[in-house]
Amino acid sequence: MQGICMTKRDEPRQQAALGDSRTHQSGRPTQRMAQQTAMIVDDQPLIAAMLGQLLFAQAACQTTLITSEVAELLRATEQGAPDLVLMDAGMAGAFRAIRALITHQPHVRVVLLDEFPSELNLRRAVDCGVSGYCAKSAAPAEFLAAIHTVLGGGVVLPEPLPTGTKAVTAGAHVDGAQKLALLTRREIEVLTRLAAGSRVAECARLLGISPNTVENHKAHIMRKLGLHKNVELARFAIRHGLVTDE
Repeated sequence: MQGICMTKRDEPRQQAALGDSRTHQSGRPTQRMAQQTAMIVDDQPLIAAMLGQLLFAQAACQTTLITSEVAELLRATEQGAPDLVLMDAGMAGAFRAIRALITHQPHVRVVLLDEFPSELNLRRAVDCGVSGYCAKSAAPAEFLAAIHTVLGGGVVLPEPLPTGTKAVTAGAHVDGAQKLALLTRREIEVLTRLAAGSRVAECARLLGISPNTVENHKAHIMRKLGLHKNVELARFAIRHGLVTDE
């Protein structure tokens, strides 16, 4: 991934990260690097765990939190903000959480990981103030290079987007449109309400149907779309424009 590196605005933070000064036996002062920390937000536990191991082994960065909930991330950062946050772009509320985090913890570096990179998500990420944007399909060496740059105070953004991104994204949307065509009007209404955060009872009340009917529609939606978790419903709805997380 090609990127642009801007470090001037981060000089005070880099100096603060050096830790306490020690004096070597030779009389020359030395600096002890404080270990940097990271928090990871991803709803795929195996991927999140592997990212944490990669950060520790190759970037000397200790992962202090792995979660599938953006709300848990925000609560954790209030207790102690990390140096780095890796955020899955497909998480419901991801961009809203990034904006809130950077507003209240401007020193935190955020790298957005995107399974389906797009110009729209890149633009939204930049608007939120991320320090990096990386495709989940990136090679480990490419990912680590981006992490080292970001932890060093730089910014890594693709210029332009990786070759083939538009084609892959377009294909994903075509596939999504085909899946949406399988849903009835009522199922789309239920999907939209649930993806926006409504509970079953609230969705039933808003649509004027019973909770059992909502559950039945939800089961049909899951089967037709090939999904298995509520978070997957939300990601599908966000990706295909049914709801927004902002």
